Amino acid sequence: MRQYKYQKSIISLLSCIVISIATLAQHDTAYVRPLAKKNYAQLYTGLFSRQLNFISRNKNVSPQMKQVQLASNAAAFVGTNIKYKKLSLYFETTVPNTQLVPKGNTKVKAYSFFVNQFSSKWGITGFFNFNKGLLTKTLEPMQYADRRDMRMLTIGAHVYKIFNSKKFSYLAANSQGLLQLKKQGSFMLLTTALFRKIYSTQSIIPDSVSKYHFTGSEAASKNINLYSLQFRPGYIYNFTFKKGKYFIAPAFYLGLGADIHSFKELDKTHKGPNLNWGNRMKIVTGINAKKYYATLEFISDTNTSLLYQSKIYNRYKEGSINVAYRF
Repeated sequence: MRQYKYQKSIISLLSCIVISIATLAQHDTAYVRPLAKKNYAQLYTGLFSRQLNFISRNKNVSPQMKQVQLASNAAAFVGTNIKYKKLSLYFETTVPNTQLVPKGNTKVKAYSFFVNQFSSKWGITGFFNFNKGLLTKTLEPMQYADRRDMRMLTIGAHVYKIFNSKKFSYLAANSQGLLQLKKQGSFMLLTTALFRKIYSTQSIIPDSVSKYHFTGSEAASKNINLYSLQFRPGYIYNFTFKKGKYFIAPAFYLGLGADIHSFKELDKTHKGPNLNWGNRMKIVTGINAKKYYATLEFISDTNTSLLYQSKIYNRYKEGSINVAYRF
């Protein structure tokens, strides 16, 4: 019951943050200008990759036994987004035959949900991800096998604090909601709060290498809970040309935080704090015009948690092409 109370507290906190974000404040009009056409129809396509690695910190372990690699059945995606007034409608699907393992050969599935809200000074991206099974990489290059017993749930949010809100627009750099007339940047603070649950009917770490992970016990660990808070200061700069029509906006964040972990080995439950750190990079470039926009985006987000003898390394990468017509 205690775990569910933590989850409810996190969800309540995120809801309050979303509700409390203020409406768009005034920008310096010499630097930022609103667009006349605020509605749009967008098409996009891209590719993502999600990987979770358990890496032993034991110096005596052989390279073949050091790492347990788990991955989503990554695939290319295509979708559309129609925004009219305050309503946005999304539809997205995977591109056939782009998975690591063909759907006919695996039951592994993933489900994701995102929600965004930004003002001039603050922003939030809420996320939900559930993996019904994961792929594990064998010793043969690019060969994957099923871990259908595995489940991974991730719920959380990225909260952005934008310090130069007068002359810099995050909406112009990130989602082409405004026009950045002159090049400008801003220091940022990215705060990430999340709950991650990894569980299985079998041992998460295979028996053959379990003594090199966690507490060093060979007892099965079937359920790991991590409640995480991380602070990553960073900087974003929007290089603009021809009064904002052409732009490239790189952003980078780096920082650390702490987890509260909980997992069980036989009848013994281990609980306590542990260290985490991570970085996030996002680059958006393209054309931001009056009647349309077209962009390329790249995201890389990595996080590492130290848990006794293990490093839990989580990595997400995404690249996409976006084209939209304003009306």
